[in-house]
Amino acid sequence: MLPFPEYQISNGGVALQVLANSERSTQAFAVAVVPGLSETAEDWRGLLGQAFPVPAAALTLRGRGASGQPVSGYTVAEHASDITAFVNHFSAGSVLLVAFSRSVAYALEYAISRPPKLAGLVLLDYPPRHTSLRPGWSESFAQSTWRGRIAGGTVPLSVLQAIEREADAKDYTNHLSSIEVPVLIVQGGARGAALSATDLAAYETNLPSCKTVVMEDSAHALWEPSPTKLYKVIMQFAREVAAGEA
Repeated sequence: MLPFPEYQISNGGVALQVLANSERSTQAFAVAVVPGLSETAEDWRGLLGQAFPVPAAALTLRGRGASGQPVSGYTVAEHASDITAFVNHFSAGSVLLVAFSRSVAYALEYAISRPPKLAGLVLLDYPPRHTSLRPGWSESFAQSTWRGRIAGGTVPLSVLQAIEREADAKDYTNHLSSIEVPVLIVQGGARGAALSATDLAAYETNLPSCKTVVMEDSAHALWEPSPTKLYKVIMQFAREVAAGEA
């Protein structure tokens, strides 16, 4: 693996781990990646490598991996504030934001505020809403497996309990029209994908500028069976956004 630089940024006193594909760049455009619920920046190292020489970095959200683990502060708005801190740390004036799974809601919460550095969005296999979580979800989820590891090994049970407790349901469908940047929606086409045809249609109907790609052989883990295929789809869209062609 390439020796990608790793460092921390701060959001209101919460330390956030960042993994980048290059030292701090002066280029005008960059790619920012927000992993899924039980993932860390390390899980998206492959995309960072595919992006090079375009500056790209991945964030480990609060409560996960090497990032800070506050006792509380896990609402959708507080997760979105992590994205704000992450995007703002880029010297690039334009940033393409890539979000996977439950982090799509955090990205939408961020995007509807029309942040000036946001040049485009890539939303990976998740509907336009943030859901509440049933009592006991945290204990069950902690024992689940994702990317070949137990979720509770990446996100401590105490953090999962806080996420469960503070999960506030929000439907973004009627807010999508305020997102004026180009958006790419990537849907898994196999059984087990999280984005339904109905929710995909909601994106297409309500987003002013929307492109969709269906990964026919993938379920929710869009990088399976071919991570390179997913990364190429994302970076093709990144090049279009950077060139003003999306």
